[in-house]
Amino acid sequence: KNKIKSYSVDPNELIKNLENKSDFLSNYSLIIALHRLGKYDLAHNKLSLIKNSYKEYPFFYELKGDIHFKKGDFNIAINEYEKAIQTLQEAFSPSTDLIKFSLVKAYLQNNNSAHLNKSIILLEELLFNNPNWSYLWRLLSKVSGKLNKKGMAFIALAEEALIKKNF
Repeated sequence: KNKIKSYSVDPNELIKNLENKSDFLSNYSLIIALHRLGKYDLAHNKLSLIKNSYKEYPFFYELKGDIHFKKGDFNIAINEYEKAIQTLQEAFSPSTDLIKFSLVKAYLQNNNSAHLNKSIILLEELLFNNPNWSYLWRLLSKVSGKLNKKGMAFIALAEEALIKKNF
């Protein structure tokens, strides 16, 4: 709930409301607000402070990945997303799917053929759990096109069109 609220409330208002609070959830919300305002270094520093108290909390890796993705540090973002997924290695978890989605986007920015191949594997996993998420089909088409897998790209575009009822 805290994470969703932090992303949906005005970040300036959130910072103002959290000025004198130092509990874990307030700090986590503050980091998200700073990230949303583009204050990446400040967000990263604050994250490092609270991360020491909760070392294995996988969503720190996700948030750190998000911060580095926005800064354009895609290799660092990839490493952080991979750590988050590895830490969460459980049965199906919607949180893991969202982190995998972020990882795919970071892989696409990197444009490395090994990362593009990993993207296909992740997208297939995501589509298994979320077959009606049309944007995943779009991303699969994009990755397949970059890898010159035209048949797969066309099938993915067709699936997206079916979901969107765009005949």
